Amino acid sequence: MDYMKGLAVLWFTCGHCMQFWAIPSNTWDSPQALIALLLDWTGPALFVSVTVIGTMLSIRQKQLTGQTKGMFWNGFKKATFLIIVGEIMNVFINAINISTNGMNLGAWIIFGANMILVVGCAQIFTYGMMKLSWKARLALGILLIAIYPLLLDWCLPSLIINGSRQIATSASVLITPQYIVYYLLFYLDGMDPTISWLITTLLTGVIFSPFVEAHARAATGLPGGDDKAKARSVRSLLVLGGLAIAASVLGGSWLLNKGYAFAATLYNWLVTPGYRLYFLPGLPLFLVRHCPNYLLFNLGLLAVSFGLLQRRAAAGKTIFLQDWIANLGRFSFTLFLAGDLLLIKTLYLTWYQFSVVIAIVEVGYLLVTRLWAVKGRSIGSLEWLAQQYDKGLNIIEAKVRARLA
Repeated sequence: MDYMKGLAVLWFTCGHCMQFWAIPSNTWDSPQALIALLLDWTGPALFVSVTVIGTMLSIRQKQLTGQTKGMFWNGFKKATFLIIVGEIMNVFINAINISTNGMNLGAWIIFGANMILVVGCAQIFTYGMMKLSWKARLALGILLIAIYPLLLDWCLPSLIINGSRQIATSASVLITPQYIVYYLLFYLDGMDPTISWLITTLLTGVIFSPFVEAHARAATGLPGGDDKAKARSVRSLLVLGGLAIAASVLGGSWLLNKGYAFAATLYNWLVTPGYRLYFLPGLPLFLVRHCPNYLLFNLGLLAVSFGLLQRRAAAGKTIFLQDWIANLGRFSFTLFLAGDLLLIKTLYLTWYQFSVVIAIVEVGYLLVTRLWAVKGRSIGSLEWLAQQYDKGLNIIEAKVRARLA
């Protein structure tokens, strides 16, 4: 999973820098735009899924060994660190929005759907999801997918479009039911809106359920965790992932409706300012960020990629730069935040110039994080701070319990 997060770091660094450093293309089907679109599966949805998979494994292992006492509380404490960091990030995002376009969300900013906040919320949600069968998770996921276009159709006609062809989103307009529902569930400017990460979490809980069960049993030495069981779980990932990709692509015409058409035709890349690399008319739904087709397509790609990596590792074959990229993944949240510093200056590089510059940046990331892990013991990183936060809470909790005893 660290390797997958490392790949995601390489991608979102390239994708984010592409928006500010490369000369933009004018259509979604240009090489530059297609690279951004087809690699977007390593973005927010991947981080949510990887977090959910790791949390599911931890929960299931504890369930199998009967060590569930305090399980949720310990998971909740760890997740609160990400939520706090996410809320701080929301404050900065709101300040930037005020200075650039005058849109102030006020107290509503606490619901801002940035990636770090969403990952923390998904981690907590997973504890409740694990009490449901995979069939119940699938049913809830399908229900949210069915509700998605209906609610979006209800919200979109009431939204205000400003002079920059963006949806005006500020405290002053969040006064109607349609606007409030739009902001809380769909917020197209968000990195991973509420209804989108809920769908991703539930479907991850379905597709990766056999994998989690087999590997949790293997880790605890219980029957059902042998090599054959793990091999079957990997095959299920490949099959279910392939079905998810096919369903997302083939389901495009069936799900096409005025809501999606309205968003795709009127707004430039779902009005997300940083993604104005191309225009949307004609863009397939499985490449439209946040919609169910996109979520299912991304999850399918993750399942297939993850399954292939697992199969290769089980066969004892080498994985490209495995240690280096996995180490990069251990700094993923730090690099996600620090990457914004690269975007202070807007450049207009040719595609060739950009390719050279981004290659230097990516190699620099690999070298710096390697030295940081080996020589600096990750001190000062967001991941290190999370560990100190958890240790601090445990100390405080122990002292409180001792006084109450």
